[in-house]
Amino acid sequence: LYINDGIWASLSDSWTGKITLPARFIPDPAIRTRNGDEKNIVPFKVCGATCDSVDILSRPFWLPETVDTGDWIEIGHIGAYSLSLRTRFNGFYPDTFVEVTTPFDEGDAPQGFASLETMAD
Repeated sequence: LYINDGIWASLSDSWTGKITLPARFIPDPAIRTRNGDEKNIVPFKVCGATCDSVDILSRPFWLPETVDTGDWIEIGHIGAYSLSLRTRFNGFYPDTFVEVTTPFDEGDAPQGFASLETMAD
């Protein structure tokens, strides 16, 4: 799964710390027909946009198999260094951020929370 962020941007702690970040799937309402079953949660290897072979998160995101181009993935708990450590590596720089006011600990549990099963390599 390629995303417009990565280890050379806001997600460096997830690579260096080898941590699993929680991810919440936000489907694009314009996509009317989807392939697969949205209840089938599968692991996605997550790659950044820089084309660098190192720009791959160390842990998968567990998301519905229906993820498609245009969908949003909210990544939670990225930490204090997420903005201060980002770079312009390979010409990519995330300069647009969206604030989500619903915390991860409220409502339905988002996909991607770490558990003993998801932490296993």
